[in-house]
Amino acid sequence: MSTAAPRVGFQDKLPVVVASFAIFALLGRGTLMTSDEGGIFNTGVALARGTLVVGPGENNFPGADRQYYSVKEILPCVLVVPTVVAGVVAERMLGLVDQPPVAAGPDVAIAGLDMSTNWPVFLVSWFWGPLAIALTLGGLHEYLLLENVTRRRALLMTLAAGLATPLLVYSKTIFPQTFEAAILMACFVVARRWRERPTLAMALWLGIGAALGLMTRWAFAPVVLLLAGYLALVGDIRRPRRLAAIAIFLAPLMLAILIVGAVNHLKWGAWYELGRGDHEVFSTNLFVGLAGLLVSPGKSIFLYAPLCLLPLLFARRVFRSLRPEAILLLLVTAVYLVVYSQWYDWYGGLCWGPRFLVPLIAPWLMLLAPLLSAPPSRRFQIAFVCAVVAGVAVQLVGISVHPFWMKTVPDVDPFSPFNSHLVHTVLFVVRHGADDFWLPAALRSASPMGLRLMLVSVACLAFAVWRLRREFTTAAFSKAISTQS
Repeated sequence: MSTAAPRVGFQDKLPVVVASFAIFALLGRGTLMTSDEGGIFNTGVALARGTLVVGPGENNFPGADRQYYSVKEILPCVLVVPTVVAGVVAERMLGLVDQPPVAAGPDVAIAGLDMSTNWPVFLVSWFWGPLAIALTLGGLHEYLLLENVTRRRALLMTLAAGLATPLLVYSKTIFPQTFEAAILMACFVVARRWRERPTLAMALWLGIGAALGLMTRWAFAPVVLLLAGYLALVGDIRRPRRLAAIAIFLAPLMLAILIVGAVNHLKWGAWYELGRGDHEVFSTNLFVGLAGLLVSPGKSIFLYAPLCLLPLLFARRVFRSLRPEAILLLLVTAVYLVVYSQWYDWYGGLCWGPRFLVPLIAPWLMLLAPLLSAPPSRRFQIAFVCAVVAGVAVQLVGISVHPFWMKTVPDVDPFSPFNSHLVHTVLFVVRHGADDFWLPAALRSASPMGLRLMLVSVACLAFAVWRLRREFTTAAFSKAISTQS
């Protein structure tokens, strides 16, 4: 376990966040995909008008007043409000027809209806996905630096996490899991800082992270209890000050519970009601869900994110060096597995890989810090390269095609090696090519909005590369995982 953390500030992870955001933005979809995203977007539009009412639609249900509301949690919806406003302003500045922006549902996406008049609103709001995953990678980079990993190796590991795991694919979405991934990774960074130097400020930041997680996903509640336990047990601090820290930790949580309860009361008539339909229940056998999330040929986390195998292969070294965070992460992972393995939609629909486990990817990769802080062994180097190559190949398939074509395949089976989502998607790419990038459409139509955003993304990437120019040298990358700088 490290004894003294280096000074790591916001300026250390800013270039990584900017570079990641620019890459994800250029590779992205530029519009919304499913009713989950649509519920967030449409609620954001409604909030911009001073209401929560969204009207009938998939995953929208009648509330206590018989009006229709989305079941999506409040934080992602609130975050979308300023981007909705910015998109509407952009539409008017570009002289487009003024139509109320409404997110396209699955039927609209399949029918190929013209949504061009809403495109700036969608595109600007969609940028939350690239930003959330970029912040996730920024948190991972910060954690690695705190564990005395050299800047070159930390950058290499962060790039691998962004390009060789489903984080790349989910940067194309505004699913709640994209926001949840950034929040959970931030909580582990703050927990690491608390372990090194337990202060009331760190307790407050951890409480804020826990509160934001609770406002993003209701299933984050057990994680909040685990974070409170970490605060109560880890860190060299006297008992009175620890009790004060716990009280400070709880303050943002109380506010979050009040906000969530008030929103639930407005929509569903009771603070504890979540508005889920009768079919959205825990109806899957626990062991079926576990097998699907961990070892199935269609949805296994290790199939879609091979890098997550490395902490298990080198568990002894990891546990010896990062015992507090490793134990915390094991408990958090157990919570996610128990909760989502029993969910009726444990596989996350047509989404890429196990959608509900996406927030765990970056925290699991942070456990590789002890293996990167010293010259890595030959065994680790080989495993790392193989996992990155396999992971990048899988993600290239995932980012290339729009997932809704899968609705035309009736026999998709996550437990079948021949009819899994991954196999069918590979076949689709071979037969039809890529069709899920916003940039070619923007260039073909010479859209002023698209061209300007493309230039902004390229400028951001150029700025980040300039800030990271030393890490981007050929010599740096050739030696990044084999020598100590």
